[in-house]
Amino acid sequence: MRRIIYGLALALTALPARAQAPQQAPLAEGDLCAGLRSGVIAPTDARIGNCTKLIESGRLSNANLAITYSNRGLAYEAKGLVDKAIADHTKAIALNPDYAAAYNNRAWDYHLQGQDAKGLPDAEKAVALAPNNAAIIETRAEIHEKLGPRDQAIADYRAALKLDLAMKAARDGLKRLGASP
Repeated sequence: MRRIIYGLALALTALPARAQAPQQAPLAEGDLCAGLRSGVIAPTDARIGNCTKLIESGRLSNANLAITYSNRGLAYEAKGLVDKAIADHTKAIALNPDYAAAYNNRAWDYHLQGQDAKGLPDAEKAVALAPNNAAIIETRAEIHEKLGPRDQAIADYRAALKLDLAMKAARDGLKRLGASP
């Protein structure tokens, strides 16, 4: 399940996590790209359109462009266009190879396609870049769960819960695996 909306923290001062609210861009179009509209999630087509405008504007630094591609990827995923989402997260990674959110989002999209083995290296990279991010660790746990390393999945779910005691997805994962928190 998708828990992160990696946002437009165009200042890039803090790494957001899946399931966190998108962060605002300094440009008005960035709000709609991230999915924000007066505190309400904007329609997916509006998000894609506004992200595309920002991408084509030539006004963004590489770091901000990476975030914008990743946000558009999330919008594509919401529409079920997972191949387009993967392409946008790939562009985000090319622009900013240290952007944990893009690796995590691409790992999740591969997971959605049933390509967990292809997503695992991205999940590993995301955890390496953001080792204290519960949502990123939980993504890797779900991928491990699908691939079969039960002990690794349990360890990741427990690590995610240690960082976020309220994380339902990690609790549910442990329950599916018959393990205690």
